[in-house]
Amino acid sequence: MDIIDALFTGETAGRVKVPVEEKTAVRESSDFLALNYYSKDSIKFSIFHPGTLFGKTIMPEGAESSHEGAYGDKPEGEYYPHGIRRLLKILDSYGQPVYVTENGVSTNNDAYRVKYMANHIAEAGRAMEDGVDLRGYLFWSTLDNFEWNEGYLMRFGMIHVDFETQERTVQDSAKLFGDIAKKNGLDDALCKKYNAVVE
Repeated sequence: MDIIDALFTGETAGRVKVPVEEKTAVRESSDFLALNYYSKDSIKFSIFHPGTLFGKTIMPEGAESSHEGAYGDKPEGEYYPHGIRRLLKILDSYGQPVYVTENGVSTNNDAYRVKYMANHIAEAGRAMEDGVDLRGYLFWSTLDNFEWNEGYLMRFGMIHVDFETQERTVQDSAKLFGDIAKKNGLDDALCKKYNAVVE
């Protein structure tokens, strides 16, 4: 949180240093805070990973992988919707409006995307019930797209794109998202309609 602290104080306690001439410009310069949240990573020490400060990402036994990996069966983070609520509460403590600017999942299974979306939006709603000033939520992504590191291998789109023909297919996740927007919330009727079990 050291970098966020710097936005409000112009000072940091850690390794990030704000040049003296920039402290006044940085202090209280933000209008809102944004959160990009996809999954939870568990890290353990590994002498063989100096490039990541000796941390190695692991998948705890019994944990559900969040993304279908771009690299075969390699897990891509832990499915953990409760984390979005926890982080929103931390960001809210800075007294600024908060936006979820990215939240999504890479999968070819749209039923799983529906589950992921419903549970993360439910947790965001619980954060609002806790008093978090959450002003907006954006799902990544509307369309399958080109990812900088993975190219076309990871599919985040609520609308499936056939990259050969460019044909678009609206999936249930897009319909659910549209219905949530129309109702300005997620309720039991929508969960039943889209077979989404909220934990």
